[in-house]
Amino acid sequence: MIALDSGDKIRGDAAAATVVDFTLHGFVGTTITQLADGQLASSIGDLYTSAAAVGVSSIILVNTDSSARAVNLYLTPSGGTARRLIPKDLVDRWKRQTSLPYGELTTPEKDSDRKEADKFLNILKK
Repeated sequence: MIALDSGDKIRGDAAAATVVDFTLHGFVGTTITQLADGQLASSIGDLYTSAAAVGVSSIILVNTDSSARAVNLYLTPSGGTARRLIPKDLVDRWKRQTSLPYGELTTPEKDSDRKEADKFLNILKK
């Protein structure tokens, strides 16, 4: 989970504009909610600016293009310096994964996907 204070920002960009969709989910108090959604631009832009203390529980990225696209995500504290949320090697791994059909992912990658899906299904059942 990523803890944000008032004025903190989640920022990002993609190798090409308008081909990577994003959705941020998190907690406002004890309520899980969608915080933001949209498409990454080709230059660094704000995805979400916190108006109060919140916890970001997930950032979902979906490449809608037929080509693999690298992405960058940053946390910028209010009045602070942007820091990467994902290292370059994860971007490269995601780049490979998003270009493969699900059936060609490794067993650990499929297991990881199922584990994440189960978390959200359990939340939705409540």
